[in-house]
Amino acid sequence: MNTIRLPVRMAILLSALGLWLAPVGAQARPDDTSGSLTLPQALQQSLLHNPALKRYPYDLRVTDALSLQAGIRPTPQLGVKVEDLLGSGDLSGSQAMVTTLSLSQLVELGDKRQRRLDLALSQGGQQQLAFEQQKLEVLADTTRLFYQQLRLQALLDWSTQRIQREQHALDTIRQRADAGAVMQADVAKMALRLSRSQTLNHKLEGELRQARRRLASQWAAEPGFDQVTGALRLPATLPDSTHILDALATAPAYLEQQGLTRVLQAKARLEEAKNQYDLTLEAGVKHNAALEDAALTLSVSLPLTLTPPNQGGLLAAKEQAQWQLDRQALLLTQLRLTLEEMLQGLTNNAEQAHRLKHQLLPQAQTLLDQSLTAYNAGRISVLQLADAQEELFAVERDLIEARYAALTQLLEMERLTGRPMTPAHPSLLTQEIQP
Repeated sequence: MNTIRLPVRMAILLSALGLWLAPVGAQARPDDTSGSLTLPQALQQSLLHNPALKRYPYDLRVTDALSLQAGIRPTPQLGVKVEDLLGSGDLSGSQAMVTTLSLSQLVELGDKRQRRLDLALSQGGQQQLAFEQQKLEVLADTTRLFYQQLRLQALLDWSTQRIQREQHALDTIRQRADAGAVMQADVAKMALRLSRSQTLNHKLEGELRQARRRLASQWAAEPGFDQVTGALRLPATLPDSTHILDALATAPAYLEQQGLTRVLQAKARLEEAKNQYDLTLEAGVKHNAALEDAALTLSVSLPLTLTPPNQGGLLAAKEQAQWQLDRQALLLTQLRLTLEEMLQGLTNNAEQAHRLKHQLLPQAQTLLDQSLTAYNAGRISVLQLADAQEELFAVERDLIEARYAALTQLLEMERLTGRPMTPAHPSLLTQEIQP
């Protein structure tokens, strides 16, 4: 049944997470370390300490209590009735008093108790699906913040290398300026570029500290790590449309809507049962003080219903259940269209990253090497050398951004489907990323 697929899949993911955690000796919490943080460590701490998951044990106890309440049968009623008391004539005083002691019981018809239990059971299943969906959201958010941290680390490394290259170029230009081969304006031009790069580097350091705090907030702790371990690297194979279509039926959001459909259908069955009248059975003992005699009394009572007593409630429940069925079908279509759009974006970014790495990056490096040779020979200006450097820097940054965009799209697809999106490749939500 679809109701158990998501919890089973979550258990598999968490089991894989435990296996990945074992070799790193990482029973220590990230907030107790001052080194690096791996993705499985971050995911483990989020599952253990994320505030959004703390309420589930309470919700579970509430569900159990409501299920207990749903199974309670109507309570028997004890009644005492006194007649012919304090009247006139022969009925004066209590000599002619008639006392009846009775016990009555409401008998529910239409299987109402079982319908209440079915509704409580379906609501408990829906809550479990919602919790599993929440856990998946926490995993996805943590992974997304982890990749934001990786992106900023990559940009900081890129910025540091840029500063080193520009510093080396500035030293070379100063030597030539001291020798009278170039003007001091060339020195000022490169020094300005270096200062701008240093300013960007300082900005990235601040963003990295901020991102580190955002990541640690997933487990409600101060960041006790200096960096995260990993690299922005795409898997060798990407998903295709067939893989997406196969994943739609088990998408967490779709399973959650199926659970809500079952809740509303159970509610409609309960409302239908309320159209069935109930019986009240009563048995008692009547005592006549004047005759000094006693006798048993029996009675059965039921309402006289000319029309179904709950026809409005039943109609409303049926309409809600039908709308939920239509909504469920619409959600499946929306999921398919969204995933197809994401797949196209993922493909575009992956192809862009491939072209940047294998085509543009070598060309930009060749341009810079040739420009350095030409500048040292006095054939080009410092502005042309700076432009060649800027081309290489731009390609390197574009490669980082393209990889990050592709990974975040792949992660979002896994969040929507709740399963790995690349054949024979672990989910981004649990994998150990190798640098």
